[in-house]
Amino acid sequence: MKKVLIVDDFRISNEILTEKISGNGVQVISVQNPENAFDILRKVKIALVISDYHMPQMNGIELMLAARRLEGLGKLPFIILSQVKDPEVKELAKRENVSFWIDKPLTPAKIEQINQFIKIANA
Repeated sequence: MKKVLIVDDFRISNEILTEKISGNGVQVISVQNPENAFDILRKVKIALVISDYHMPQMNGIELMLAARRLEGLGKLPFIILSQVKDPEVKELAKRENVSFWIDKPLTPAKIEQINQFIKIANA
C-alpha cells in the first residue's frame, strides 16, 4: 500500500484531499504543520508528499528541500498545491525540482491528476 503524506495548515483542505485520494491501495497520513511532517518522514516510508505552498512555519518548497535532505529521501516526489500566481515562485519550484505544481482550487480534473501521479510515485 502506498503511503501519501498531506501537509496543509488548513484542516478542512487536508480532510477533503484525504477523502478524494484515499483507497485503491493508497493510505493517507495528514498533518497540519511541517514539524509533524518531519516526524512522519523519519518513521514511515512515504511514496509521495502533497503540500500546500503557504504555511506559517515554512512554505512547501522549503519543506520539500528540508525533507529531501533527510537520509534516503533525496528523490522523494512532492506535489505543491497553491493559489500563488507569481511566475517567479513557479520558476523557483521548477528549478528546485518540485515534482508537480497544481493550482488551487482543486477540481475533479486536478484530483484525477493527483491520483494519476500517485500511481507512478515511488512505493
